Amino acid sequence: MTGRTRRLLTCAGVAVAGALAIFGLACPLPDAPMTGEVFAPISAVHPLGTNQLGQDNLLRTLLAAPGTLAIGLAAGTSGLLASTLYGFATAMLPPMAGRAMLRVVDILTALPNIVLAMLLATCLRPGPLFLAAILAAITWPAEVRLLAALARGQMQRDSFRTARVYGAGPLHLLRRHLLPPAGPVLAALAIQGTRRAVMHASGLAFLGLTNPSSPTWGSMLAESLPLFYEPTAVWLITGPAAALSLSILGLTFLGTRLERRHIPTGEAA
Repeated sequence: MTGRTRRLLTCAGVAVAGALAIFGLACPLPDAPMTGEVFAPISAVHPLGTNQLGQDNLLRTLLAAPGTLAIGLAAGTSGLLASTLYGFATAMLPPMAGRAMLRVVDILTALPNIVLAMLLATCLRPGPLFLAAILAAITWPAEVRLLAALARGQMQRDSFRTARVYGAGPLHLLRRHLLPPAGPVLAALAIQGTRRAVMHASGLAFLGLTNPSSPTWGSMLAESLPLFYEPTAVWLITGPAAALSLSILGLTFLGTRLERRHIPTGEAA
């Protein structure tokens, strides 16, 4: 595969992922309709049965997928964007300013970010878009030091120094000399941030701290716990638990494949 084809596929993948994230946040799908059969057993009509309201469990799981994954994708990518700009700025600014910015990051990373997210969610009961913003705001400092070190390493290259000597501006240096070499690392960090955001969003929904009008896998798991006295209610947890586990495993596998693709075999061990 040529470099041009790889770039086109990457751009297409980013565009599709962005479109799905925007759609999932702006237009979350409604919950499944009620069929009238309460706790219906597994059948060809209801592969995972129904819940206490007569809603099809499999259909609910599928309808909750766009919103749940969109929150993770939006939070992961927007948080990474903030981390990249901030981390590269600490490397390109004068040393004193860069050190001061890193001290701020150290303070932010020392805070219990998940507790802050729980407090904000308790007070605001956020919908998908606001929840993604909260998760991005509490997670972006985690990658700043790594990206700052990556930028400083690229700034030692002769091509970067030559471009700076000839008067290249910060935007040109960022676009042509810092971002391209960091592409594989940024992609891996985006996948890692998406995975982390999906887990955090599901955890907050499981605790009942998000807007209940937007179905998510976490809220479905929370709804199923008080109903385990019903023999057929075990299928309530199967759909969202399997979907959440497979999504996390899929993102992990994708990140691992990406790492192996860009790291020589002898170093990947």
